[in-house]
Amino acid sequence: MSDSEFLMRYTPDYQREIAEDADGCFFGSYPTLSEVRRDYGREIAIAWLVPQLTNLSEYCGARDKMTEAQMEECAYMIVTEYHHLKISELMLFFHRFKAGRYGKRFFGAVDPLAILEALGSFIQERSEAISRRETARVLARMDEARRNAVTYEEYIRRHGRVETTGEDEP
Repeated sequence: MSDSEFLMRYTPDYQREIAEDADGCFFGSYPTLSEVRRDYGREIAIAWLVPQLTNLSEYCGARDKMTEAQMEECAYMIVTEYHHLKISELMLFFHRFKAGRYGKRFFGAVDPLAILEALGSFIQERSEAISRRETARVLARMDEARRNAVTYEEYIRRHGRVETTGEDEP
């Protein structure tokens, strides 16, 4: 996919669709910001984030919007500090932010620091989702092991007599 195809595919309008499946956002095969940066360059990663930030700014209806310089700097901070996030996770974050999940963050002006602070809250949600999934996997493996386990007596029956090392023999 070319950089322009990437930018056109993952517009802010895609947030609505992607937010319907939080697990898909966290565990799906979307690229991380690091991968976007590697494949398309840092400028494309920033160029992808600016419309996401613009959309958030417009949606929130704050009197004073972020300047272009603030948006680019905020995007740069996200690309630098949160490069491990998938673009799907960031789109889920912006959707949840607009849904009021992180409280009312803007008081008259869109504040890049409030966005980054809310992103920290999202990271906690993400960590909890990953932890729940890993716990479920471990429990499923333990359950599978329990179902496949045999008693010592069953092992002996299946494999015949117990072999000795000769240490107990006279």
